[in-house]
Amino acid sequence: MLVAGVVVVPLALMLVFNSWGPLTEESAVRMAFAQIAGQTVAILSALAFVVLTMRRGVEWAATAGALLVAALVISWSAAAVDRAAGDLVDRIATV
Repeated sequence: MLVAGVVVVPLALMLVFNSWGPLTEESAVRMAFAQIAGQTVAILSALAFVVLTMRRGVEWAATAGALLVAALVISWSAAAVDRAAGDLVDRIATV
């Protein structure tokens, strides 16, 4: 579940909503929103991973590992959302 939510879904959204033609304002907005949607799915998947790990009652080391993975995914995704917003402004300015 974690791999699908963190890797597969964001990658699929980026490929589906990519601008295969010339860059326009519409395509730039579409690509930025696809990236933001994909990263939102990644964050929610990481949080679900932590919750499911805690509900299973595993050892504290596994829970700490799940929290570490979730923290890495969330920080990476938040940075990607920030880059997407900055790229959107740059793309629209150049179109």
